[in-house]
Amino acid sequence: DKSVQMQSSLSSASYAVSRGPALVSDSQVSVNAGDTISFDWKAQGGSDAYDVYGYLLNTSTGATVELLNETAASGNASTNWATVSTTVPSSGTYKFVFVSGSFDFSGGQALGAQLYIDNIDVSSNRPSMVNEDVMGKIASLVSFNGLTLSSGVSPADAKVNVTISDLQGNMAQQTLSRTIEGAHLSKHYLSHTYVGKRPKVEVFDAATKAYGFEGNNLIEYVATNNLLRVYFDDLADFALNEVVSLSGNLGLDDSNSQTITGQNLRIAAIVEGDDGRSYIDLSTSGLPMPESDFTIPYETGRDVFVLHKPSESMEAFFEGSHPLYEGAKVEYTSNRLIVREKQGLRSISYNNTGVVAALSKNAITIGSELISWSDVSDGANKAALGLNNLTISDDWVDEKNPPVKVGYDAINQRLKFEVDRTVLGSGTDSNFNSFSAYGSATQTGTNNLGLTNADNAQRVAIRGGEVYYGSSFTATGEEIQPNDKRYGV
Repeated sequence: DKSVQMQSSLSSASYAVSRGPALVSDSQVSVNAGDTISFDWKAQGGSDAYDVYGYLLNTSTGATVELLNETAASGNASTNWATVSTTVPSSGTYKFVFVSGSFDFSGGQALGAQLYIDNIDVSSNRPSMVNEDVMGKIASLVSFNGLTLSSGVSPADAKVNVTISDLQGNMAQQTLSRTIEGAHLSKHYLSHTYVGKRPKVEVFDAATKAYGFEGNNLIEYVATNNLLRVYFDDLADFALNEVVSLSGNLGLDDSNSQTITGQNLRIAAIVEGDDGRSYIDLSTSGLPMPESDFTIPYETGRDVFVLHKPSESMEAFFEGSHPLYEGAKVEYTSNRLIVREKQGLRSISYNNTGVVAALSKNAITIGSELISWSDVSDGANKAALGLNNLTISDDWVDEKNPPVKVGYDAINQRLKFEVDRTVLGSGTDSNFNSFSAYGSATQTGTNNLGLTNADNAQRVAIRGGEVYYGSSFTATGEEIQPNDKRYGV
């Protein structure tokens, strides 16, 4: 085995003490209050007695914790190897400093001694440093070149168990079970926010959990710099200038948490930390942020996620949030949330019935992982949000961009109808070449909306830009109810 040796030889005034050489660790280490620092040491006199010292240096505050302070009782005294253990009084990031030195015990003005250091170790006082995040990352590294399932077993039911054992026996063995999701399955993250008292839903392709432990902050805000710092153990998925959103339990009823949740924040910096805690800085310029600094510690907001990479294949919106006709108000009275594949992005043709037959699950499902501000169980939250009652459909009218649009010509007081040729015209799946609009089959003449019956209605070719107009009419009678307005009545 090899150890570090620090040796000195010099002269000085009688009975003086010299310090040096010194050993300072290159990197710093995160330590919790109550953790134990241990190391092996040995000292030996040279030209005179040894006088050795060692301490921890808090890199943030400059505070020190003494680890070693020994002076020989004679000029030629030496020690055997010994182990020192010290309990750290407060959490922080520290560096190790060891200083060799000599005491002119004889008064002969000759100084010199040796200090040896070996086996520096940090032991946690917590039951386990391995949490769900660490085990999840380990499980994600398990891959299969080939996977054969028993007859009748769905790919979604195949699981892999990851077991972690501490070879030194300081932590209990832990096992984590993970489902093997096939290449045909992709994960997305649905975010619901209420910024500025406006409901908003968005789908992201990535969610990264903030990393920390007792005594550390997950989030730090510096008001003078307009920067919000979020800590992680891995920054590989982030990109500079990427726009992200914070979600999760940032502190329940804490006003600062509510201010930053759901905001669109730009990544201004990505920094790898020496102590294993890296971070991203998010720009808050232009946002209504507090005037003073604040922090969100690990103990307050353990389930903090940064949602990023807005989905390129999935989207979500509230039914009624895109008016069905020009001038209509945005309505949320249907109490429905639409989650769907983006139009025109399917690489292959399939329907939900075929997916169920092949995989025993719907093409779109809501998973068990729920990021929530409340302490209610996942199942109860899903029920409250209506996420456990889904209707899957392969056919729908695109509310965000409907193929038939109804408007009102205010100058001539008449309805107008327009058709998207690229959706319904010749050469499309629908392959229509003309369209018309009419009222009841039993009516005679023109109804109160300016529309005649089918026999007398004109037809307009679908070529692009054509508009079908009804006859002018004057609206009379009672105000149309909001629910009817939502459907364009």
